[in-house]
Amino acid sequence: MRNIAAIAVATIGITAGAVGLAQAGPGDPPAQAAATTTPGPKAGGRPGAMGPVGHAVHGDLIVRTKDGTFEKVAFDRGTLTAVSATSLTLHRPDGVDATVELNGDTRYRGVENADALQKDQPVAVVSKDGTARVVMQRDPDAPRREPKMRRPGGRPGAPPAAAPSSLEG
Repeated sequence: MRNIAAIAVATIGITAGAVGLAQAGPGDPPAQAAATTTPGPKAGGRPGAMGPVGHAVHGDLIVRTKDGTFEKVAFDRGTLTAVSATSLTLHRPDGVDATVELNGDTRYRGVENADALQKDQPVAVVSKDGTARVVMQRDPDAPRREPKMRRPGGRPGAPPAAAPSSLEG
C-alpha cells in the first residue's frame, strides 16, 4: 500500500500540492508504470515540471506491493464533482467521469478524511478494482510550499552557483 501512495505522489505529486497535482497535476521509488495513460491538456502547466506523467489524467499502473508481488491499480485525476461516505466521483480533463468506492481502508493525503474533501476542487485517486486506495486533495487553505533549490546541473539540495567575480586592472 505504501508503494501505491508513492506511485500516486510521484505521478501527480502531492509534490506540487494536490492543486498542482490536479491542475497539471516520499516513500519508495515509483514501481513499473505502464499499460495505458491518457495525457492531459498542456495548458497551464510548466513545461517539464513533472516529466511525462505530470499531465496524466488516467493511467493503469503495475506496482510492487510490500511483499514483493505486483498488482494492477488505476490512477485518475480531475475535479471532484460528488462525494459521500461511500463513494466519490471526479471529472477528468479528458471529459470522462470516474466513480470509486470509499471504505475504511481508503487513505487520504492532504485532507483528513472523506468529510474534508471539497467539491469543485482538484483531486487525484489511486484505486484497485473500483475501490479507492488513496485519495489526494490539497487543502486550499494550506500554505503553498516553496520550491526546492536546485544544484547546478539540476540536482536538488546544493546552494546556487556563485556569480563569477570580475577582475579589475
